[in-house]
Amino acid sequence: YPDGCPLICKESEMYCSEVSFDAQGLMHWEDFCHPWNANWHCPVVCDSATAKKCGSGFDEYCIAATDDCPVECTSNQHMCWVDNYDEQGWWVGGEDKCAQQGKACPCGENAQKCTDS
Repeated sequence: YPDGCPLICKESEMYCSEVSFDAQGLMHWEDFCHPWNANWHCPVVCDSATAKKCGSGFDEYCIAATDDCPVECTSNQHMCWVDNYDEQGWWVGGEDKCAQQGKACPCGENAQKCTDS
């Protein structure tokens, strides 16, 4: 063990991990002991200096603090891919957006929706 003795939890505890990221963006885990709970689920713990939490409920996870959490639509929405353009009409990228169920996806930056005539 590079950092000394291994962690030993009590019988009433489970092994959980805090997630962090190093300067190269590699994920690291540091174990800690957490009391057993009915669903055997460890809390998602992200190092506040290098990581942040995305998702919700059982779908929570940590990403690097410098990254953006992906867009999550509600059950009343659907996912859309939106293309963005600069003022000259050149494509500059795209992103995920949410739109209400039954509604069309929105246009991206400097874009307009064309309709059939």
